[in-house]
Amino acid sequence: MKKLPLISCLMVTRCTPDRFQYFRESVFCFCRQDYPNKELVIVHDLAPRPDQLQYLQFIKSLKRRDIRWIPTKDKLKLGGLRNRSVKKAKGEVFCTWDDDDIYHRRRLSAQFEVIKSGEYGAVVLTDVYHLFRVSGVVQWLDLQKKPPYRSHIGSLMVHKKFMGLYPATGKMAHRYEDMPHFGDLIKKTDVALMSDSPGLYVYCSHGGNVTGSNYIRWLFARPLAKPVNFLKRNKKRILRELSELPISDPILRIQSISRLAFIAVDDSGKKSRKVMP
Repeated sequence: MKKLPLISCLMVTRCTPDRFQYFRESVFCFCRQDYPNKELVIVHDLAPRPDQLQYLQFIKSLKRRDIRWIPTKDKLKLGGLRNRSVKKAKGEVFCTWDDDDIYHRRRLSAQFEVIKSGEYGAVVLTDVYHLFRVSGVVQWLDLQKKPPYRSHIGSLMVHKKFMGLYPATGKMAHRYEDMPHFGDLIKKTDVALMSDSPGLYVYCSHGGNVTGSNYIRWLFARPLAKPVNFLKRNKKRILRELSELPISDPILRIQSISRLAFIAVDDSGKKSRKVMP
């Protein structure tokens, strides 16, 4: 049997105490992927040394050879940090792996099926679940209505030869650095829009997102969330998909833009699903 190509999951993290739990969850999601030939490349910013040690000690405690911690000595913007992860990656295929989002165990294998076909050089998801960590609200976002790229470009999986680099300087280097990068990518290869698979990716809002609260409010105000009637019709599917994800936050409400569709768990936060320890 032909060996599957190595997929490099590229993570940039800030090493701050308030993000550590999210970081642990994201790493845990990598560890439980059913795609066997993978690596996680972690690049961090110049955080205070005690905060770095907390993260590094956690990674060392896992004793995994497929996770690599890349130290940073220079002060770089987010685009520069992403470029560092690209340059250090060893895989034939690259996959964005944000440090504060949550992923299904089949994310890598499901997206790689599209790459493997040879028809597309990259693939992104059009549908994701959107979790508001503080309130416990979950939405099903359909980003096909969101211009210009009609997808969550943070879900990118791409063949190495098409990857390119992010802007490392200028106003787009720290926030929205993935937009010009993706704009360049679609000029080089066909990108598949993988629809109706929100269970593969949970985009999390927690107040400390790099994109900032203005972007979250912009997302929330757009008619991107599936309507209440759709959510009610798909209640069993949604609850099943959420139960398969290692979400540590109690999910209370499934809703559209502002209307409740149904309650997922009671106010005590009791959950039947297995969550990350």
